[in-house]
Amino acid sequence: MLSDAEQRRLVEIETLLRRDDPAFVRRFDGRRRTPWRPRILALLAILIVETVTVVALAAGGVVAAVIGLSVMSGIGAVFAVRAAAMSERHASVP
Repeated sequence: MLSDAEQRRLVEIETLLRRDDPAFVRRFDGRRRTPWRPRILALLAILIVETVTVVALAAGGVVAAVIGLSVMSGIGAVFAVRAAAMSERHASVP
């Protein structure tokens, strides 16, 4: 835990840094925010495709089930590639 004097000093340092080098501060501010919308959309798409796949299997539609599994795999692959690219981009920022 920081003392009151240390907290005031930290706020002072942050304020000076924001004033003197705002581009540097923006690089770190962006790391705090995680993009939630793409994750929610990917999860929703996977759930919809999974439901369609299960219904197709129950109804005896093997071809529809295979297509559903393929689409689900594609969505997962796209999500994994995007997540890897984002983590790589953050790792390359000094």
